[in-house]
Amino acid sequence: MKRFQRLLVIHDPLVDNRSLWQWCRQLNAVSQPERIDVLAPVDWPLPEYSGADEQEVSPPSADQELSEAIASEAEGLPIELHFSRGEGLREALQLLRGGEFDLVLTTLQDERSRIFAERLTRKSPAGVLAVPNGASFPPLSIAAAVDFSDLSPLTIEWAQAFSTLSPENQGRKTVLHFVRVPTTRLSASHGTDVLEPGYLESGQRHLTTFMEELPQNDTRWEHTVDSSLFPGGSMASYANNQDCDLLILGSHGSNALSLALLGSNTADVLRRSQKPVLVVKRKNESLAFLLQLLGMRN
Repeated sequence: MKRFQRLLVIHDPLVDNRSLWQWCRQLNAVSQPERIDVLAPVDWPLPEYSGADEQEVSPPSADQELSEAIASEAEGLPIELHFSRGEGLREALQLLRGGEFDLVLTTLQDERSRIFAERLTRKSPAGVLAVPNGASFPPLSIAAAVDFSDLSPLTIEWAQAFSTLSPENQGRKTVLHFVRVPTTRLSASHGTDVLEPGYLESGQRHLTTFMEELPQNDTRWEHTVDSSLFPGGSMASYANNQDCDLLILGSHGSNALSLALLGSNTADVLRRSQKPVLVVKRKNESLAFLLQLLGMRN
C-alpha cells in the first residue's frame, strides 16, 4: 500500500519555489503517491493583506510561461496542474474539500506567503508542510512540540517517520514542551520566577511519562522543557536558534477551540519560523505510510 495517495503542492509564482520542489521530489521518491496536484494561483489575491511591497512584483500572466516553469521543477513527477484566477486560498480549500489529499506543501517566505500558510493550515483537513527557501532535505535535526493533547502522539510518530530518512537514521530528535506560568497574587507581587521552577519540574515529569508510555518508546529523544507566555513564538525561536531542519506540531481541526489554539500557537510558528514547519492534522492519523516509513530502516 502506498504511503501517500495524493499530495497537493501550492506553487507560488511570486517566490522562489526550488526548496519546495526539492522536498516534493524527495517525498515522492519515498512515498510514491498516485498523483501530485499542483495549484498555481495566477492572480494571487489575498484578502485583508496590505503589504507595502505586494505590488512590486507581478505574477506571470501567461498560462504557458507558468506551466513551463512548473514542468521544469516537477520533471518526472506525476503532476496534474490547476490554475487559479480567483482567491488562491479558496481554490486550495475547494480541492481539499473531498478529503482525498494526505499532505499539502506550500512555501514559507515573505509576509504574504506566511499569512497564506497560516490560513491554509487553519482550515485544511490534511496536514500542511510549509517550506522556506533554502531548506535542505532530508531533515537531520527534528523538533516535535507537544502539549499532551490527543494529537501529541501522532506528532511524535511523524517526527519518527521523518527521522528515518536521515543517513543511517542518526539524526537529532528533540521533543519540546512549553509551560505557561499562571499569574497569581504571589507571582504578581514577587514575579513568575517564584513559581517557575515548580511548573518546569512538573512539565518535565509529564513529558518523561508521556514519552515512556508511547507504543514505540525511543530513548534517543532529547527532552526540552521551558516556560513561555507565547509558546508558538518560543517554538519558532527554538527551531531557528538550534538550527532545526524541521519543526512538527499538531493542530486540532477547524472548530472554535482549534482556531483559538491555532491563533496563539501555530500561527505564531508560521509567522516567525525560518525553518520548515509540519502541522499535523487528525486525517493523517490513519496514513499507512507512517508504519511503513518507520520500518524503512531497521
